[in-house]
Parts: sequence; structure tokens; C-alpha cells
Amino acid sequence: MNDREHVRELSAAYALGALSADEAQAVEAHCAQCQECAADLAEMNGIAATLPLACAPASPSATLKRRILSAARGDAAADQLLRRPARQPLSPVWWAAAAAAFFVAGAALGALGFMDHRQMAAEVAQTNSELAFAQKRATRLQAQVNESQHMLTAIAAGHVWEMTGGLPRHWWHCTIVQPPMPGKAMLLAATPPAPKGMTYQAWVIHRGKTHNAGMLPAGTTSMMDMPMPVEAGDVVAFSVEPMGGSATPTMPFVMQQTLD
Repeated sequence: MNDREHVRELSAAYALGALSADEAQAVEAHCAQCQECAADLAEMNGIAATLPLACAPASPSATLKRRILSAARGDAAADQLLRRPARQPLSPVWWAAAAAAFFVAGAALGALGFMDHRQMAAEVAQTNSELAFAQKRATRLQAQVNESQHMLTAIAAGHVWEMTGGLPRHWWHCTIVQPPMPGKAMLLAATPPAPKGMTYQAWVIHRGKTHNAGMLPAGTTSMMDMPMPVEAGDVVAFSVEPMGGSATPTMPFVMQQTLD
């Protein structure tokens, strides 16, 4: 028998049960007459038998053990019933027992599949939730980075005014930045605490007219875009106002400065 007639290239697939019925029969017929291929097939069968040992051992839960044993007992009862001699008639009780055994086995397998599906769905939902949270956080951090870069660029190329003053417990520090290109100014302010229920409101007095520049939270550091550009000669001022803000200043300015 020449090499092209050997079936060694099919022995691995045979050992794994991957051949069709015709192919498996052909391998068996050849190995019955060829000691070389028969030895190769025996070696492959031995290797295939050791493959399960490569898997990590897993211990089923107590609930799973009970369900599997219950299903196995049902299968054994059904098998014993079906192996009874044909000459002995089966009573309705036996038929009921067989039906119950098959029902228990099917119900156990169905419940296990349902539990696996629910667990998988829960894990997928948790992963999607964590991914959405990470994406939101990344978007928020990117916005903060962009805002900081915008401020640094404006400071490097534009006009910058510093405003500081006040008592130690009511110390003000403000930075006003006007970028070189036409557009809104930016305000970075560290404000002292304000009376309860009140906050600070910024104003820009441009050519004698007072403009609302926005609300500032009290007792913290904040950054905001002003509604208009500023230039030398403008006055930037702050007053204490109700939380919703006012159309015009209702109290004397607690901090003001003329931009030079």
C-alpha cells in the first residue's frame, strides 16, 4: 500500500468524532488491514481521551447538583422502563412515571438554560452601564481640558487684568481675560462667602452703560464666559444680589476696577 492510500491525515478527525459516517467507516476498514495507520489511530484516540484533563476543574453549586441528579434519576427510570421485555404490558402507572421522568429532566435542563441566559443578560447590562459611565466621564474630562487650554491660550495671547482685595475673611481674587480675536471675555473669580440666600453678580460698565455679566457662586472658584468683550476703560464690578439675579444692581458694589 503506497503513502497516498494511508489514512493518517484523517486519524485526528476520527478521534475527535469529526468525520462523517462514510469517512469513519472507510478509516476503520483501512486500519483493519494497515498496522501503521491503526497504530497512528490508536495514538490519536489516546490523545483525544486526555483532552478533558486539560480543562480547569469546576465544582457545580449545590442547587445545580440536585437538579442534575434529579434529571439523571429520571433518565435512569425511563431507561429501565423502556428496557422491559415487550411481552410484559406497561400499566398506566408506568407510563405516568416515564412521562414524569422525562418532564423532570426537560424542566431541569430548561431551568438551567434560563438561569444561564439571565446571568449573561445581567453581566452584559452591567458592562454596558460601566462603559456608558466611563464614556460620560471621558467626555466631561475632555471638556475640562478644552476649557483649560482655551483659557491658557487666551492668557498667553490676549489682555489680562487682575483684581484683588478685601478683608482676609472676604478676600477677592479675579482674573479677566480678553482673547486677541473679537469675542466674549472670560472671568475667573475666587469669591468670598455671601449672606444666606444671596450670591454675587458681575457687571460691565461700558461707556457709561451697565451690562449684566452673569452670576457667580459665592465662596468658591468659578470660571465663566462674559456676555461681551471688554476693553481698557471699562469698569468690571460685583454686587450682592438674590440667587436669581437682578436686572440692575440693587446694592453697592463690593468690588470694582477700571481696566487700564
